[in-house]
Amino acid sequence: MQSFRENGFDSTIEHVLDIAYLPVFGERPQRWYTLMAYVLMFWATALQVDAPSKFKALVREKQVAKAMKGFSTTPVVGG
Repeated sequence: MQSFRENGFDSTIEHVLDIAYLPVFGERPQRWYTLMAYVLMFWATALQVDAPSKFKALVREKQVAKAMKGFSTTPVVGG
């Protein structure tokens, strides 16, 4: 609107407004696009900090600790 006030009518403004008000950019699809953007940003952040390999290492560590829980850590004398 500011450009319209300063420069008057321009066909470029008309084309931009026509595109901006297409049904594909409506309220419901916009929510879906926003949700997908959040999911992609979360995934990119997780990959950037190498979260998947850290999570795998943590799970592996817990599995080893659980498996070793049944074994005695004290040495058997004479045996």
